[in-house]
Amino acid sequence: MNIKFYFLFLFHLFFSQLILCQESKSSSETKERYTISGHITFSDSIHNSAGAQVYLDSVFSGTITDFSGNYQLKNIKQGEYLLVAQYLGYEQYKQEITVDKNLEINIQLHASALTLESVSIVSDRLIDKTSVSDISMIAPQIESFKGLQEDPVNVLTLMPGITKGNSDLFSSTQLYVRGGGPEENRFLYNNVTVYWPWYSGGIKSVFNNEIIDKMELLTGGFSAKYGNAMSSIVHITTRDGNFNEFAGNFTVGLSGMQTTFEGPFEKDKVSALLSVRKTYLDLILGNSPEFPVNNMLDGTYRISWKINEKHKLSFSGLSSRETMNFMTFDPQPGMPDEINLKTKSNSQSLQLQSMWSDKLYANLSVYFSYNQSTFNIGNNLRMDLQGHEIGLREDLTYKINRRHKIDFGIETGFGMYRNKGNTPLNPLELDMNDTTILLREFDFNSESGFSALYFSYTGDITNKLSMTVGLRGDFLFYEYNHAHSDYSPRFSMKYKLLPKTNIRASFGYFNQFPDDEALTNIPNLKSNLCKHYIAGIEQNFNAHFKGWIEIYYKDYSNLVVFNTSDNNTDDLEFSNLGTGHVKGAELFLMRKHGSLTSWISYAYSIAKRQQSLHDKEYFFEYDRPHMLNLAAEYELSQKVSWYIPHQVSMQFRYEAGNPYTPVTGAVLTDNGWQQVRGEENSKRNPSFHSLSLKVIWLNEDNNKVKVKSFFEVWNVYNHKNLLGRTYQYGTEFDNNVKENKYYSTPFLPAGGVRIEF
Repeated sequence: MNIKFYFLFLFHLFFSQLILCQESKSSSETKERYTISGHITFSDSIHNSAGAQVYLDSVFSGTITDFSGNYQLKNIKQGEYLLVAQYLGYEQYKQEITVDKNLEINIQLHASALTLESVSIVSDRLIDKTSVSDISMIAPQIESFKGLQEDPVNVLTLMPGITKGNSDLFSSTQLYVRGGGPEENRFLYNNVTVYWPWYSGGIKSVFNNEIIDKMELLTGGFSAKYGNAMSSIVHITTRDGNFNEFAGNFTVGLSGMQTTFEGPFEKDKVSALLSVRKTYLDLILGNSPEFPVNNMLDGTYRISWKINEKHKLSFSGLSSRETMNFMTFDPQPGMPDEINLKTKSNSQSLQLQSMWSDKLYANLSVYFSYNQSTFNIGNNLRMDLQGHEIGLREDLTYKINRRHKIDFGIETGFGMYRNKGNTPLNPLELDMNDTTILLREFDFNSESGFSALYFSYTGDITNKLSMTVGLRGDFLFYEYNHAHSDYSPRFSMKYKLLPKTNIRASFGYFNQFPDDEALTNIPNLKSNLCKHYIAGIEQNFNAHFKGWIEIYYKDYSNLVVFNTSDNNTDDLEFSNLGTGHVKGAELFLMRKHGSLTSWISYAYSIAKRQQSLHDKEYFFEYDRPHMLNLAAEYELSQKVSWYIPHQVSMQFRYEAGNPYTPVTGAVLTDNGWQQVRGEENSKRNPSFHSLSLKVIWLNEDNNKVKVKSFFEVWNVYNHKNLLGRTYQYGTEFDNNVKENKYYSTPFLPAGGVRIEF
């Protein structure tokens, strides 16, 4: 591993200096004219706008702001131009200028409700301008819809084609994207993969909204920069601490509290940011026999050092702990009789961001992560998992000119893992107390190394046609004597049909390595593969009203599945015989009118999958043919008041029911009762729908302190949404089985206070 890191470090320095030499040569051959310079700020933040793009609309040249938010456009000829500035998550700035001398122009960018169209920004916050199915959100946009659980990942379910396990307040927030499973998504945190970003089996993510600068969602057709994911990429970037003054905040909500401190060690040079969250219901309720309550504590931190205006070094980390001890002798339907859970996680990364010139940007990341989880849930789920991983990633962007750029990079890592426990043989049998369910046991250690290379070109082929072409190679080295490689071509394009209308399309191979258990049994398994076919049209009706329609097809093959002979749980046969497909269409509309921002999303899809223990394709368990989201946010007043709200937001969600396999009866065997199941996923649950409301008051706002209070209601009209079923067995029931249904969280009001200082 030391040799790998040494080689990559030399690669980073050598290539950067090589391009710098070429640029110095070309610069010396250019006769200097005039210079346009200035500073870019954000209207909603005091933080620096590093990475904002600035250019003149009629020429090929452009630049990006340095780590202090400054920019310079050099060698500009005399004439009239349109100056453009843009940054992901903010409205584009345009100004007509006349250049007949050196100019200084300072710019302020205003936040947009959501960023639907991509812009070519040369920074670590990059989405290609030809990408499809991409959404970017900044911290103020996340705040209104993170929900009572205070979870920023909840906001992503407002987008078309994205759902949680069953959309309840206290259900899993694991994402199911366009008919894919949660294991098909890859979460990146400051460019580092987070394999299990959840608390309590998935009820809440580990990400703290207080430290998020930006959250990007790529649901299909993403570039060669990202791999080892078949459905989506969620990239979360944390912000720097305040470089100029000390600040902080404190919030108390439904089940927890958080506090954040930030400030400079050396003004405009070194800053620190620390945010800590802690639950408090466990302190009040203790080990309640009525409801499982977790004890959660996490800390997120970041230290940033502006070495100079072109280089910044950051050290960031996330540490979390969680315990839960619950036992009852009379569990409610859907509730296990026992939960014992203990997890701890640490991850740290060191990141060097370098703007070697106006054309070359480099991002070098070195990381370490450690995770340990032990949990026993009911009779049927027991696991002891450990993992250590160390890795390195280098991403470089070379901007040939404003219309053409090249992205390339490399990543490598090594991990050691320990896995022991038992789970239901059929993963769709979710009742943790049901003693009729067959279980499978596993116990293995594994070591693996991985590497990846990618190359991507993005450019304007004509004034109307833009294109991105890329190739990615992923390499897995398992237990030192087994090598595995995948090659993934990617293509996307955008064509300007009319001044405000674009057609976009994408195609790509998206591979994902088999999991460690499968490779332990059969080391030469192929990777899971999904081919994406996407086409759409986007329309900018005006500066404040935009939207898009997309159709897509996902073709799954080589899926790793297991089968068994006569339900023999000790003899699992892994193979690449799994298949599947998803087809769908999505609509998204967003409008901002004065103080009102609203959007609507609708998705239609059909998802089928041949999974483990299946001999053909059935409806996937999270297939939902119809999903509808309505969301709105209205700013009533900027005045300080205890009774006039500052802001009101609402969210309505409707989802068609997902399929399930009916239990039609039970038979008594020598080993006890055995279920009789109908055809796999042949019935559907009732539809889910719910309305949430949030009101925020601005109670105090002066030079030292800002106080906000908020009130939020989940399930406003108290709809009874079905979550699942459990079964009882006995001769006193029809066909020896009784079905017990359990339901979602009813009407639930809650509130809290936030103090900023």
